Amino acid sequence: LVAELPSLLLQQQQQSQEQQQQGLQQQGQQQQQLQFLALQQQQEEHVFTAADFELVTLSQASLQLLLGLVLGHTKEVGASKGLWALKTPAARWATLLNQGLVPDSELLGFIQGLIEPPSTAAVAEMFAPQLLGSVGRMVIKDDSSVDNTAVTDCSTACSSSNRGSRQSQGLAALIRVCNLLRPGAAIGTDVPLLLTAQPDGIELAAALQSIAGSWTAAKNSTKQQLLDCWAGLQLLPHACVKPADAVDICSKVLAEATAACNTAANATSPSGTSSSTVSIADVLQLRGMALTMLAKLLPAVTPQQLPVIATDALVWVKQYSQLNSQTIDCATVSATAAVAKSLARWLHNPIEGLAGPAVVGQASAAHHVAAAITAGQQLLAADQLPHMVQVLLPCLLDSSQQLRAAALQLLCCYQQPAYLGTSSTSTAVASQQQQPPSNADRAVFEGLTCDELLILRDMHIKPCSIEAGRRWTVALERMSNHLEYRRIPQSLILGLVAGLIGVLHIRFSPIWKPASEALGEALTQYPDTAWPLIIQHITNTQQQFLGRNNNSVAVGATASTTLQNAAAATAAAPQGISSLTNSFDLQHQWDLHCSEGHMHSTPPAEAGGCTDAANRLTNLLQGVAAKASAGVLAKVSGNWVPLLLEFAAAVAHTADGTAAAAAAEEGQEAAGKDEQTAAAFTHEAGQQDEQTAGGQAAAVGAKRKRAEETPPPAAAGSDSKRQQAKRQQGGLALAVSREGLGTLGFSHKGWRGVMMQWLALLGAVN
Repeated sequence: LVAELPSLLLQQQQQSQEQQQQGLQQQGQQQQQLQFLALQQQQEEHVFTAADFELVTLSQASLQLLLGLVLGHTKEVGASKGLWALKTPAARWATLLNQGLVPDSELLGFIQGLIEPPSTAAVAEMFAPQLLGSVGRMVIKDDSSVDNTAVTDCSTACSSSNRGSRQSQGLAALIRVCNLLRPGAAIGTDVPLLLTAQPDGIELAAALQSIAGSWTAAKNSTKQQLLDCWAGLQLLPHACVKPADAVDICSKVLAEATAACNTAANATSPSGTSSSTVSIADVLQLRGMALTMLAKLLPAVTPQQLPVIATDALVWVKQYSQLNSQTIDCATVSATAAVAKSLARWLHNPIEGLAGPAVVGQASAAHHVAAAITAGQQLLAADQLPHMVQVLLPCLLDSSQQLRAAALQLLCCYQQPAYLGTSSTSTAVASQQQQPPSNADRAVFEGLTCDELLILRDMHIKPCSIEAGRRWTVALERMSNHLEYRRIPQSLILGLVAGLIGVLHIRFSPIWKPASEALGEALTQYPDTAWPLIIQHITNTQQQFLGRNNNSVAVGATASTTLQNAAAATAAAPQGISSLTNSFDLQHQWDLHCSEGHMHSTPPAEAGGCTDAANRLTNLLQGVAAKASAGVLAKVSGNWVPLLLEFAAAVAHTADGTAAAAAAEEGQEAAGKDEQTAAAFTHEAGQQDEQTAGGQAAAVGAKRKRAEETPPPAAAGSDSKRQQAKRQQGGLALAVSREGLGTLGFSHKGWRGVMMQWLALLGAVN
């Protein structure tokens, strides 16, 4: 193996050089190609010495060779016969992993090569038992133990504080491996994956259950303990044989996290936010994970407990919104929506839950099940929807798409009211007169479920495409028609208007115009309900535009930028056992989970971004001007006309400042010319006085002549004033030009579009 190692290293270098050469050819950079050829010649002439293999261990070279052999047979092409040819030798190769002879750092690098592209789940499946057993040793053994076999510098770097403890790295590796081998695993359907680990599968499963349930809301609890508990909760479906065991652990963690949040809410001093302490945002994230796991587990264990869990979750959301002035975090809303969705699914078919093996023998307690069904139906009844809309209103108006989607998912779990209905003979004239439909006109739509919130939910959670854009455009136009004929119940108007404002944040242009027109129609038919939300959004968006914060992620993109950079770094990192990325860093997985919108501890618009302020303001004003009635616009003009004047004054102030600066500059130039003229006049007079007496008359005549030819200072000042007036006339045009708006940080196209819509709104008033 040592004899073949130089050739293997040369092949690896040649492959990387070929890839670099292809990239340079595509870019057409001839100079870099010449430098590369020179470097290639130097490498070919390089003579390997013992110094080149000083940091190479036999285990590292063996795993590198093994990884190359396995990845070389992922496809049946050429000399490769496919993975089926490796099944027999793979059983012998796997013994390298469970003997405890390979350093943990090299082992994690080998695992990373097996679970990341170009590898597949089938490749990792061949080494699954030994793979899980070797990683399990890191989780089972004491955190403070020292890996004596790790003699390389790479292992020393991996054991530093920025990589976390060995146990945390093992937990992060188990999450990646289990999600690859058994995505969406359910407890009770098959043998837990971690029980198949060789060796010590049973001990590993028990250790994970202990880690998941060991966290307590104590003053000395650390962030690392919370992260370990969070990882253990995710691994419960792969470690527990009985779903009831996982339910008990999740219930315990939920109770601890809820108690910690209540204590922090009632405390006078805020929680610590350092890396060694547990903040309130971290506890909320852990609570959300425990509640989400309960939503997945309870339908198979004791579905009649779902109404109790859902009631507590909804009460918590209502109380939390009252105690905190800021928006509810996304983790809480998402977890509550998951519980409500499980409850709604069980209420739709309660017999299916009772037929499970975990609830056999409960048929005799049918009255308890009936009571649970009744409680669940009352909890998610249509009359409870308006109050929840009021609670989730800040979430629906937030710029974070994940938070808006979670709020809409929770609202859609409630029983949706029916359309009021109008007959097909209703005319637009009756609608313009705002006459409510009579009882005889409720034959066409009456009784049909109002699906407006469901449409808004799909726009937030489903991918955008051409077909989806057409479907959503038609749905929004139909929604505008329902608003025009007042078919939508009054209890849904507030949530519908907030949801339509949220649609304007989605970066998908086909839905902007119909959504803004629907808002204009809602303003016409329901001004008392729709106008406060619309004017609030116009005010906030205009302040954001004038505040020079007019980018696609309006409130900051720290977490999303971090997510993109991490993804780019992971994609650009070379594959191999000696280059570990953040794949097995538990803190990094936590940050990614939070950055994807599962937690709202950071400013919104972190994931997915949103449209810029100029775009939202333009579309909203355009829809209101096109669809809102002139009477309603005139009635509320006291609110929006000052905003129009403020928007124009922002540029007019710049025009005045530009004209004033130009006038001052012109005045300084005129004053300088006047001083030069006066000095020349005095100098010439002195020269004429020194002449002889015989030429005094001629000198006086010449002096008078020169004085008449030379303009007095007053005449120069009058010309300067005319130039100043001319500059002032072009001050506004200069201010609204590309150069003038650029000095303010405004986009010329954005300011022009918003101003045109403001003028259109002004022109819509009689």
